[in-house]
Amino acid sequence: MQRCLTLKCDVYSFGVILLEVVRGRRNRNSPTLLLDAWESWNQHEISKLLDPAVPQPEPEVLLELEKCVQVGLLCVQQSPDDRPTMSIVVTMLNNNGPRIHPPKKPVFNGTFASPIREAVDRSMQEASSSSSHDSHTQYQTQASDELRGSDTIYLT
Repeated sequence: MQRCLTLKCDVYSFGVILLEVVRGRRNRNSPTLLLDAWESWNQHEISKLLDPAVPQPEPEVLLELEKCVQVGLLCVQQSPDDRPTMSIVVTMLNNNGPRIHPPKKPVFNGTFASPIREAVDRSMQEASSSSSHDSHTQYQTQASDELRGSDTIYLT
């Protein structure tokens, strides 16, 4: 079985981190973070997502936080094709572009089995089970070369 890591995996990870920053704490259960972010954004109640220990932000700050949540939700779309590129993410966050389109509701299936996490975990297991340091170095070099030449890395 072959898993694929693309540059859109980085976009997904950035989206999770962006949502964690807005929320004010690190997430341990991604479906909960995505569900909470979606519900607060969809209901235009971003303040529900924020850390209750933080004072209520000014209205203009809430608008910026709402934009961050919207961009974060776009970054964590299930299909990589639905995720923006990082350059578009930067443009959206800088407010230098057209109106941001609404994200699709993230998929929640009760468990969180990210293809990204599975591929990375598998590659880490293979690297740690390798008896040779040279083999691990060769893997890193091959992955770096593939990343420079393409937006896709294949983990076998």
